[in-house]
Amino acid sequence: MEIVGYDILKTSARGGESIPIILYIRANKITEEVIHPFARIGSWETRFTTDSRLLTPQWKVNEIIAERWEVRVPFDAPAGDYTMKVGMSNLTTDEEFKELVELGTIRIEKTGFSEKPAFLVANFDNRVGIESATAWVGGSPVFNAPWQQPIKARAGDSIEIRIKWRAIHPPENSYTVFVHLNDSNGALIASKDYTPLGGSFPTMLWFPKWIEGQRVIDPYRITIPRETDGEYYIEVGLYGLRSVVRASALDAEGKLAGDRFVLGGVTVQP
Repeated sequence: MEIVGYDILKTSARGGESIPIILYIRANKITEEVIHPFARIGSWETRFTTDSRLLTPQWKVNEIIAERWEVRVPFDAPAGDYTMKVGMSNLTTDEEFKELVELGTIRIEKTGFSEKPAFLVANFDNRVGIESATAWVGGSPVFNAPWQQPIKARAGDSIEIRIKWRAIHPPENSYTVFVHLNDSNGALIASKDYTPLGGSFPTMLWFPKWIEGQRVIDPYRITIPRETDGEYYIEVGLYGLRSVVRASALDAEGKLAGDRFVLGGVTVQP
């Protein structure tokens, strides 16, 4: 693999924020192994997930792939100037290439987020969180995400979903919500993509806009297609209205945990 270029889209950030970069990478030969980038700011490291990526076994020889990545800044990062570097690792063999490419200097501002967010079911970009998510089918019991035992349903049933959003910090983007029913291989079976409240409550257009601590309960309905049976799961996430880039999902320590949150499983009988 060869990094032939890069763009740093933001050169300063606060603790808990992300720095978007675009990497231009070329494959010098076809490989069946998954070669994946990672980034470092000073001594902090971001290991990117493979979610929603064009993985290297799908690349062609000498094809240049341009992809955007979000490099996380730790919540408690001290202010100062830090060097950003990127490297590559082989996820198939669990090996890391020794060479690191220095991209430039990043400034971490003095004023970071005052504290880690209180408990949330899911945290997207440290901007929008899910306080709770529930689901049910007909008169069946209500399931609280993440549920361990799958919801039992039949083909043609509708799954009612209620998501309680909370603005952690004022969003920098206008997000679209996606709620997907996927099969066990990750293939999309049914979906609903809306800005919150069916399009009537965009994150950038609340008055004055989503403000810290603001909450809203957002309903969704996923109808299971006819002639469907087997094991499925429901996932939820956010993506930019214009960029269509998914928001990063963070764990309790502010580390990258993917770009979606899995609510739980669904067992469908024909």
